[in-house]
Amino acid sequence: MRLSRIAAAAIAFPFLCLATDTETKVCVNSGGSEKEKLKDIASCTVDDKLFNNFSFTSNAEDIKVSDGSDTFGPGLKFRDKMEVDDDDGSETWKFQYLVTVTNPSFLIDAVKLLVRTDDWEDGTGTVWKYLCIGGSFTTPLNSATCSGTLHTLSVTPTDEETTYSTTSSTFAGVTSLWVLDVVSLNPDDDELEIAWIKNQFRQIEAPQGEDPIPEPGAMYLLAGGLLFLTAKAVRRRRRI
Repeated sequence: MRLSRIAAAAIAFPFLCLATDTETKVCVNSGGSEKEKLKDIASCTVDDKLFNNFSFTSNAEDIKVSDGSDTFGPGLKFRDKMEVDDDDGSETWKFQYLVTVTNPSFLIDAVKLLVRTDDWEDGTGTVWKYLCIGGSFTTPLNSATCSGTLHTLSVTPTDEETTYSTTSSTFAGVTSLWVLDVVSLNPDDDELEIAWIKNQFRQIEAPQGEDPIPEPGAMYLLAGGLLFLTAKAVRRRRRI
């Protein structure tokens, strides 16, 4: 009985180690410890995308961040703490970050924004996403200071417990871009709440370099070889 237990433990041990080794941390602090709140995060890694250089308004510091990937592409999910009622008045949350492709074989060429509402009674609200391509936001959290090309996406919810989405137009593939999310809620007589926001980044294969052009010396050697083979074939035919 004891031997059978030892054998079973020996068989199970590699699988237990494998399960532990395959656990991945999505977002970590500067010391490498796993974190989920914006105020504690130094970087996030999802698939081959690195998200870092986070900036945010003080009311967004407790928003939780996790993997928001879907079939469209890898991305982040931001949830919790985006809600107001008529006693609070209007409120705006802002958070920005840099996303970079770590695999040189791919480029980002489009972005998808998904927004899920929870409570949504009287009032209005909009979620904007600003993409700064080929530059950066020279003033943090200010879309007007994009030093590159600015692309804007927006979602305006109208109903509770509903998912809304929009996708940017395709742009020339890039290895990195800055993203700024702005959530503005204006309650009337009741509560407005965004359950979560997902940002997903579609990727394409990076164009490969052109086939190298043979050097002139190699071309001459190839031509000479072909002439030699042709002459040899002609001589054989004459002998026959």
